[in-house]
Amino acid sequence: MKNILVSQSIVYDSKTKVFKDQLDNQVINYLIKLNYVPITISNGLKDPKAFIRKTNISGIVLTGGANIGVYPKRDRLEKFLIDYSIKKKIPLLGICRGMQIINHFFNGNLKRISNHVRTRHLIKSKYSKKMYIVNSYHEYCINEKKMNHNIIPIYRHAKDNSIESFIHNKHKILGIMWHPEREKKVRNFDKKIIQKFFKKIEL
Repeated sequence: MKNILVSQSIVYDSKTKVFKDQLDNQVINYLIKLNYVPITISNGLKDPKAFIRKTNISGIVLTGGANIGVYPKRDRLEKFLIDYSIKKKIPLLGICRGMQIINHFFNGNLKRISNHVRTRHLIKSKYSKKMYIVNSYHEYCINEKKMNHNIIPIYRHAKDNSIESFIHNKHKILGIMWHPEREKKVRNFDKKIIQKFFKKIEL
């Protein structure tokens, strides 16, 4: 079984005045169902590189959560993880916010979009005529005009054509804007995408 490193959100506890890591347990359960071993990484680590060296990871997942810029400590950690994945050639999957910060890492930016929060819609593939229904929880989308030329869209919103998934054509990086872990059951569509992606490298 492959160890998959998982990033976490940050929340501020106003009662104790402490910043805490937080992760939707659906992410952990989902990765276990796909036969992976999830290993969470704390936003408060002083030496994340030393921690990762002890984990023998085969992949990295950047999860959803607060918008970029809300918690700079998380932004810095996830940008470090993106850089680390590139240098070590470790597959990196970004989910929703995770996809957005990948775009940000490559000097892209975002723009607000309507009708993408707590809804479901069709996406279309670049490579086939098939369409798939996905959930949607984001208020920002990728600004295609500012997108790095090495980032290639592979799925788009069927109506407004916004980018719902991309790959990097030089690095082992995949972004998806929907949340497969929030589905009631593991869907074959999501499972095939993720397992195929993480099979690209064996450590």
